[in-house]
Parts: sequence; C-alpha cells; structure tokens
Amino acid sequence: MNKTLWYVIALVTLLSVLPACRQEAPAPPPAPAAQDKARPAPAAAEKWDQLVSEAKKEGKVVIYTAGPNEVKAALSEAFKNKYGIELEFVSGRGAELAAKIENERRAGLYLVDVGLIGLATYSTMLKPKNVTLPVLPLLLLPEVLDPKQWYGGKLPVLDQPGHAFAVALFAMPAYTYNTELVNPQEIGSALDLSSPKWKGKIVLGDPTIPGMGNDWYVTNLMYNLGMTKGREFMKSLAANVAAVTRDHRQLTEWVARGKYFIGIGASPSVPPEFIQSGAPIKFLDLKEARPIATGWGLLNVFQNAPHPRALQLFANWLLTREGLSAFSRGSNYPTARLDVPTESILPVMIPREGDKLTSDEYENAKLELMKAAAEDFAAAMK
Repeated sequence: MNKTLWYVIALVTLLSVLPACRQEAPAPPPAPAAQDKARPAPAAAEKWDQLVSEAKKEGKVVIYTAGPNEVKAALSEAFKNKYGIELEFVSGRGAELAAKIENERRAGLYLVDVGLIGLATYSTMLKPKNVTLPVLPLLLLPEVLDPKQWYGGKLPVLDQPGHAFAVALFAMPAYTYNTELVNPQEIGSALDLSSPKWKGKIVLGDPTIPGMGNDWYVTNLMYNLGMTKGREFMKSLAANVAAVTRDHRQLTEWVARGKYFIGIGASPSVPPEFIQSGAPIKFLDLKEARPIATGWGLLNVFQNAPHPRALQLFANWLLTREGLSAFSRGSNYPTARLDVPTESILPVMIPREGDKLTSDEYENAKLELMKAAAEDFAAAMK
C-alpha cells in the first residue's frame, strides 16, 4: 500500500469515529422565573388573592385628605382601573379633618379608612387620640417591603409606633420671586433678605399657624441659624415684610403680579401651577438647609375602619411604583420611593444633601415656636 492511499484510509476512519466520541454539552438549566413584584411570593399568593377578593366585595375606600383634586383624580382612576374599587374622598385642611374624625368617633361613627393628611396633623391631633393603626403589618408586597426602594434605604415610617408612613418626601422651597423684578443672583442666602433693598417688597406666609410659613421659621432657627442668631434675623427681616397672609394662592398671585417682589412661605404645591401657565414667578433656591417634609402626603390607616380589606389593598397598592407614580403625577410632589419618575417634578423640590427630614421633635418645636414667631413679626402682622 502506497503512503498516499494509507493517509486517505486513516483520514476516513478518523472522520467516521469523531461523532461517536463527541459528547453533547448539557443544556443550560432554565433561568429561574422572574418574581412578579406586583404579587407576594408564591407561598403568600393565596393570601393576596383572598385580600383582593374581599376588598372588591367591600367596594370602596374612604380617604380623608388635604390633597388637591388632581391627585384625587389620578389615584381614583388608577386604582379603579386596577381593581374596580372606588376611592371616596373627603377633603379639608388637616386640622378640620382631624376635628371631623374626633367628632364622628364621639358620636359612635367610624367613617374613615385612610388619611392622606400631614405629619403635623398626625403628631399633634391624631396621635394623641389613638385612632390610627401601624401601617407595616398591613403590607404584603415584596416591592413595598424592599428597603432599597425607599429614600434613605429604609421604609419611611416617621414615628416610633409605625403609624405614619411617608408617601411624599420633598424639600420645601420657601421662597418665590417675580422674575421680572428680582435678579436671583443677588440673593444667595436668607440673610440677604434683611437688606434695606427689600423693604416693603416681601410678603410672608403666616408663621404663627401650622403651614409653610411656620416650617420656614422653625427650620431656620433649629437647623440654619440657631435660636439667638435666628431670632435676631427674623426681627430684622420683619422690617422688610409688607404683608402677612394665610392664603397660599393669594401670596403666590401677589408675587406673580408684582405687587410684592419676593414671597416667603407659599405652599410648594401652588407656585408650580403658576409657573406652568407662564407667570413670571419661580422658586428661589438659597444655600440654607430646607426641611424635607411629607406635606399632606402622609399615610395613616384608622382603627375600626368601615372597609378594612379594601383599606389594606389600597395601602399596598399606593406604596408600589405604580401607585406612587399616579400620586406623583397628580400632586407634582416627589415621593419617598426611589424608582418613581421625577422628570415632571421641579428640581428645587427634590431633596439634596444637607436638607433635613422632619420628625416628631420638629413638629413639637413648631408648636412651641409659634409664640416666638408672633413676637418677631408682630409689627408686620398689624
């Protein structure tokens, strides 16, 4: 056999045995199914389905809130589309709603399921009456219970008993200005507002009652200036304040129309409406720390609620990305969840490093300092 023929035979033989020697690589294991964060883990799915079924039988959730019509509409539409359950809102200022709840319960009436009010109302009016329940035991959904989804890496419960769950968390920009009358580069600090240049050109939200004017006053004394320097500043600023009002819309309109150049203490929810309509008004962002607050965006759930299962379903849904996205669209507030879009939120309202998260201690200080504010601005309030 010549050498060439031998090579051909060897090559044919090798090719014929290779398939038999080749081992098929094992198929990769199937990827684990992604968990649906809109439902509990499989072990708890039956419990969740039962909650949804029972909530639908109750048919509605009654919510007492100080929030605007826009957020009520956004939440109602989204929740009804999801579960077919109505949201019934009762509106009013926080103090009015707290008094209403107290009067109802005195009469043996239990009409409210959920509150979307505010930390001051809860701390000073609802908490002492022991009418609410802890929120955390009601929560079932993995995406709600995941601390990584929340501001500060923990669920934003703002009181020790766990009855106050922050829905909104926003920095409170206290200052607005007329863009046609004020150069914002001239004002870098609150202290600049005590310059004689601004005499008679400032309108102030009343700092002697609960609200943004009082928040501004307390934050400067507690965090930014200290009590002694802060009181001195307030008294010098009072000489420049031409008017004091309790009407947030009036304050904002006065600045937008140029009646006053600078406003202090308007509710953060009012100026965005004017800004979006093209009025010559903007927030003034100064260097001092701002309080991080819930506004009226604090979730409370009530004892002896008329719709306990629907209440629980709503609380779980509201705290999901879907629920708080609807809340944010309607309120123009940033929320306590980190995964809710903020593109439509005014940047000045998004918390930054150095801002201070309010607490029960802060709320108690607000009440104590109302008398001090009345003294400091007595001349302006006449």
